[in-house]
Amino acid sequence: MSGLGSSDDVEWEQKDSAATYRNTWQIAVYFHKSDNLCILDSKEGMNITLQPSSFGIVAGSPVLHAFNDEAKFAPMNGPRKHIKIKGTGKFLAYSSKKPKEIMLIGEKVEFEWSSNGTLSFEVPWIGGKLSDAIISIS
Repeated sequence: MSGLGSSDDVEWEQKDSAATYRNTWQIAVYFHKSDNLCILDSKEGMNITLQPSSFGIVAGSPVLHAFNDEAKFAPMNGPRKHIKIKGTGKFLAYSSKKPKEIMLIGEKVEFEWSSNGTLSFEVPWIGGKLSDAIISIS
């Protein structure tokens, strides 16, 4: 099965806090199976094909000028540079610039950043509590 998807297909108005995202210029889109992150203009469509008896998970987040006019950022789980994370595993975001540092639970952490904007780091399990992450871009 194949189809065309765009940000217009997202029901942004399900939450009042997300309704303003409908007018965002760019969307970061993450394809789970291929571990691929790309940036699309908000009205740009993307072709999606599913093989028989398979599925695909696609996540999207508005690209924001969260730090300054030059640095763009789109966390795949919330639109802030000071982020509270619950759970464990790989944190994934789009960042147009390489972060200077990332602090997680008050300590610097190793992170991966590539020129296509993919930013990731591991979040440890801390007994179900929230982890504070601060992403600094200079």
